[in-house]
Amino acid sequence: MIAEKISLQGLDKAEVLAALYNASHPQGMGFMQYDPKPMTKEEAKDLLKCTCNFDYLMGRVMKVDLSGDDFSPWGYDRDNGHGSAEEAIRALRLSGDVNPISVQVAHEDGKHRAADNLLEHLPGETTIEQNHDGVVMNLGLADVADVLKLVLDAKMQDKHEPQDFTKLAREGERVKAYDSVSEMIYKISEGDRVAMDLLQKLMDNGEFFLVLLFDSKHLYGTRITQLYKEICGEDMERFLYHVQMELPDQGTGKLSITGPYCSQIGFGEESNAYFVARKYGKPGSFWALENPPTDPFFQYPIRISADGQIEKINKTYARLIGTTELCELTQNIEGMNNPRARRGLLDSVYARAMHGRTNFSPDAISGFQILLHRYGFQNHAVKLVSGNYPR
Repeated sequence: MIAEKISLQGLDKAEVLAALYNASHPQGMGFMQYDPKPMTKEEAKDLLKCTCNFDYLMGRVMKVDLSGDDFSPWGYDRDNGHGSAEEAIRALRLSGDVNPISVQVAHEDGKHRAADNLLEHLPGETTIEQNHDGVVMNLGLADVADVLKLVLDAKMQDKHEPQDFTKLAREGERVKAYDSVSEMIYKISEGDRVAMDLLQKLMDNGEFFLVLLFDSKHLYGTRITQLYKEICGEDMERFLYHVQMELPDQGTGKLSITGPYCSQIGFGEESNAYFVARKYGKPGSFWALENPPTDPFFQYPIRISADGQIEKINKTYARLIGTTELCELTQNIEGMNNPRARRGLLDSVYARAMHGRTNFSPDAISGFQILLHRYGFQNHAVKLVSGNYPR
């Protein structure tokens, strides 16, 4: 439940204004004034000398009054998303930073959604219509479309430099001995909601040192989510195996292992063979293997043959799925933003579904068939419902 008022107790209002501004995004004609540079505390302090009530700031929608000891998030959340103001203030309290990673992610996500929405309405003409409330005028943007399109193209260019993963190793570990659990989770998750949920589940299960492993291997934020969803098929056991046994240090590319699977690699020559096969890690890579599995439902623990190939244990898709899991995977696939990962997971789930087909309900088959059609797997969709199953 989102609070009707958000307390500013213990916070500097200049920092509050800067954090809210940095998390917000431009919309509509606001792109004309949009400045991508984040606001500093000093800049916010100068603005507060003039007013505490902000509607728009340099194209970014604000809708906040910071004159009191608390403020209503209603207007801010209406345009930035439900709970956005509270999340920005929470990030400020936890990090002490007016532009932490989670705020940067919120801004970029909102900016791109607003840009997509604006492009949809650029060709629109102004219309006037009568309804039961009276006369309604819908302002179109056709008369400024040419200029606004040029501005939008220029300001939406991605100017980010490729991530320097080696910098992670130079910076060292983030968690300090005096950090609380919430501070530790925030530092590792960088405010990413999926990553925070995963780390909290581990904490709830008493896996304190396993949570610290993410920090020691320099795996943070959205990269935790990417590993869990795209590499490990949202399978928690496979995910934990991977972090402990297959994930190289993100800053150096070197592999270190821990956990219950360590005993299975043996000693001496067998142990040496394990690490020889995993000498190909690079900074930022999710695998240290030269030819890692591309299927997120890979069989684990992974065994390497004498010629360096991954040994297939039983069938490629050994773990079959039923109606409930097919429905869950269908929902997960719909929520994926990475087209390549989505197509790979679709193909993989299709193959597993073919082997476990006999227990599916009509609704489960229908939902998955719609996804196959939508993303270009028409032949798969036909085979799935026709009963023409490959063996």
